[in-house]
Amino acid sequence: SRAGSRLEENPFSEMEMSYIKQGEEALQKSLSILGDQDGWKTETVAGNGDKVLSKVLPDVGKVFRLEVVVDQPLDTVYSELVDNMEQMGDWNPSVKEVKILQKIGKDTVITHEKAAATPGNIVGPRDFVSVRCSKRRGSTCVLA
Repeated sequence: SRAGSRLEENPFSEMEMSYIKQGEEALQKSLSILGDQDGWKTETVAGNGDKVLSKVLPDVGKVFRLEVVVDQPLDTVYSELVDNMEQMGDWNPSVKEVKILQKIGKDTVITHEKAAATPGNIVGPRDFVSVRCSKRRGSTCVLA
């Protein structure tokens, strides 16, 4: 039937499509920010060469870029950040908990995240609901 073929063309609801669009837009914005090499200021360089850079964008505010070499295969890193994201609190001290609320297709996930309390409790723990988009092409992976 026509209704059946329409469902096959777009298996996502209007709300799910809006989440997919939000994730895709965040991913493209991230790539655009990282692709512009001008204006990055070095914040700190660790003894091992890890580097934190920042710049201020008029429509976004201050953004940070971390440059590191990770001595692990890309498959392992990608799996840890995408497939095992609910275990992030086990190794990331700034994250208390990540819970997947909904998976939409293969690239988009809605999560609820609880940030850990900061030392001295300068900033109390906060909760976030995020749309996460992940793409992988060859040796490049992008998470936004």
